[in-house]
Amino acid sequence: MEVVDWGALAAHLGAQRTVSSEDARRALSLIVGVDAIRSAVDEYLAHGPGSELARTTLRLLRSPEASEYCMEQYRAAAHSERRLDAVELLRGTCGPEGLSCLEELLRDESDEVAYWAAHIITELAWGGWHDSDEYSDALSSAERHPSERVREVARDARKAIERMEGPL
Repeated sequence: MEVVDWGALAAHLGAQRTVSSEDARRALSLIVGVDAIRSAVDEYLAHGPGSELARTTLRLLRSPEASEYCMEQYRAAAHSERRLDAVELLRGTCGPEGLSCLEELLRDESDEVAYWAAHIITELAWGGWHDSDEYSDALSSAERHPSERVREVARDARKAIERMEGPL
């Protein structure tokens, strides 16, 4: 394993003085590398022997690269189980970059995909990533979804935000 040049990494990320958790996530993603992140997603989707370790590691990392690759796998999957697995993994591993795919997932023909997409909304709320128009739009879409299960998860997400900050 190589030694990390933390000064160069901080300069690359523009995180030399004030550093956020988001900066740390980006740093870890760069240290781990895109190939390792993608192989963790592949391991989980293949239900391999290391799938739970891969999922838990991706959840801790919350890498934008993992989120993007989950969405690539969702879009490319021919069968519904793999699509569903990709969205379920995305639920537990995405950060704020997951906002960009919520509307697409909520429009999926499968209520199960939409259900897990609604859970992404809840995860993002608990992560503190709910203060954007994109988030509000996705939450509103989930609250109007034809599936009662999706609407129920959306109501829970709204309640969670209101407990944290007051009414939206």
